[in-house]
Amino acid sequence: MKIRLGCAFFAFFVLTLAVSAANIKWKGGDGKWSVGDNWEGGSAPETTDAAIFPAGDADYTVEVDADVTIHHWEFPDGSKKTSTVTFTGGHTVTTTALKEETGSASVRNLRCVVLDKAKFVLSSGKNFQLYGGLVLKTGSEFAINRHGQIYGDGSYILVDGGYFNDSGQLSYADNSKITVNSGQFRQNNASGIYPNAKNTSYDLAFTVNGGTVTTKGLQLVNGSSLTINGGEMTVTASKINLDGVSPTNDVTHAIVLDAT
Repeated sequence: MKIRLGCAFFAFFVLTLAVSAANIKWKGGDGKWSVGDNWEGGSAPETTDAAIFPAGDADYTVEVDADVTIHHWEFPDGSKKTSTVTFTGGHTVTTTALKEETGSASVRNLRCVVLDKAKFVLSSGKNFQLYGGLVLKTGSEFAINRHGQIYGDGSYILVDGGYFNDSGQLSYADNSKITVNSGQFRQNNASGIYPNAKNTSYDLAFTVNGGTVTTKGLQLVNGSSLTINGGEMTVTASKINLDGVSPTNDVTHAIVLDAT
């Protein structure tokens, strides 16, 4: 079955830390990734290292000025601070592993991360969890290949010209938000987008203002909202559940059922 709805915010990563990966911490403030003086210890993180981006009281920008590969990322203390980290530069950061969190292998982002002409690739087959916001601007991509979770209360994904590319399923928690203004949002797993099984009362506000959205399943329940102001949304599998959805715009004219 295909549904088209035409008209209608992290990043980071975790697997076992088996080897002696060094924790290389960004000093804070704006700067280029490759400049050693911007990192504690005097050198940028390498393949076996963890890149640590601390939270603070002020926003800062990291220019990824070359393609790099690291072990994993960490964004600690985000629950205590509200700073936004923006990554620019037009290059790719690839993680070779994920950090092992207590109880599960996951990726945690505790505040807002903005990708502006930067690409993050989570290459390992573990899950990621989003606590906070992930913003994808024009020329940026966030790519994962397994289960993603919009995990923290009020966490969000905002696609504002970039590309959210998820080859696994995507679940949401309480007060979650997905907003697509332009660009692409792609979820390519038969499980689709659905509420986290740990709490059946979770809800999602899904808004499409432009761009294209493609998912292999869509389960919006418990008063979740669906707002379609432009763009196109395509659901290409039979897992479709809109029970309890509260549409905030008239989208019925934009729905096309195409059973296959």
